[in-house]
Amino acid sequence: MGVQRESSDGLPALVGEALDLLQARYRSPGADAPSMPVARLLEACWARVHARDAAGPEPVRVVRQFACTGGTIFARTLQAQPNTVVLSELDPFAPRDATRPAFAPSDLIYQAEAAAGSLDNESRAGVFGAGFRALHDALTRRGARIVVRVHSHSRYCTQNDWSARPGVTGFLSGLYPVRVLTLVRHPLDSWQALNANGWVQFQPGTLEEYARRYLVFLDQPETGRIVKYETFTADSRTLARWACEWLELAYNPDWQDLLPAIRLSGGSGRQGDVVTPRPRPAVPEEMARDAAESRSYEALCARLEYDPDPAGRSG
Repeated sequence: MGVQRESSDGLPALVGEALDLLQARYRSPGADAPSMPVARLLEACWARVHARDAAGPEPVRVVRQFACTGGTIFARTLQAQPNTVVLSELDPFAPRDATRPAFAPSDLIYQAEAAAGSLDNESRAGVFGAGFRALHDALTRRGARIVVRVHSHSRYCTQNDWSARPGVTGFLSGLYPVRVLTLVRHPLDSWQALNANGWVQFQPGTLEEYARRYLVFLDQPETGRIVKYETFTADSRTLARWACEWLELAYNPDWQDLLPAIRLSGGSGRQGDVVTPRPRPAVPEEMARDAAESRSYEALCARLEYDPDPAGRSG
């Protein structure tokens, strides 16, 4: 058979050549004899490659979340799905302390800043973009699907001006199509955990300021679909299947069996491999007063359909 081999990469050509070789080697003597199963398998493979080329570039899946909202266990769940590669806590525009150089043999941005001082955002974008394109092409040729877990804390919850630097999701959307999920949790629960971990890195360090920044985070144009941590922990199997459908990932119904073998960066709060709801710790009196007085907290709870009462349900 004649096979056209026109594509942006060499995979369709290799499939076509393999198909020709197998048909020549295993074709039955009769002209009308059916092909061997291997040949039919490769024909189906070729059809899939052709369909992929016609559909355009493979999208990048993005998960956005604030710290202490269950992002690590959720990302591990996605990593447990077939042919999925999770890049955890990614943000090339996040500042890092390069005055005490760390061992980072594959991090070009960090190496350059340790040697030559801080790079501007345009330079960071150029280095990161070139590397991401190469990685995307390499993993796509292997049939893998990339999920980027954005380290949103670096942009919205530090002393740096969030509006003075690019957002990771927006930057990626300029390179490839994106499918986005934004993971949220009751803001009082994540605020308690943020304080317990000593991660309040902005001023003033109040619940009002935290909720204001949370609202800015939700106002970004690349928010995608919102999923609640509480919904995930209450019925993780149903939510995981839904998330895979939205992100266009294959679904493994036995993903929970793989969790013990999967480790990602983060994981400041929930430890272990069982996804179950957990009760809210007792809210300190001062924090409860702040919740009662904060307009941004009230607006945030209303927007996300959470009960703002510290004595109420966390879900």
